[in-house]
Amino acid sequence: MLKLGSVANRLISEELRFTYDPKPIMCLSSGISQAIVRFIKTQKRHPKVGYHLKALLENLIENVEGDVWKNVRRSLRRDAEILKSLSITIDFGKDRLYVV
Repeated sequence: MLKLGSVANRLISEELRFTYDPKPIMCLSSGISQAIVRFIKTQKRHPKVGYHLKALLENLIENVEGDVWKNVRRSLRRDAEILKSLSITIDFGKDRLYVV
């Protein structure tokens, strides 16, 4: 659990204007998970068949091959439950991301 001080809470509530609540995103353990959620939250429409995970990640990071791909998948697995609570499900068998 991440606790923010009074200054950070005030900054978020009064100064920063989000179209979504940023607090659950800050609870994610990896930056790539956070980037995916921010991307998803800024899009109005999502494909019903889901996103190809690797293609989506190529828009967010430069190289998604080899060890980088393995590390990204590991990070996403760690955050899978929090992502699910944010209406994002990842099918690691098919390498697809769905917005529910």
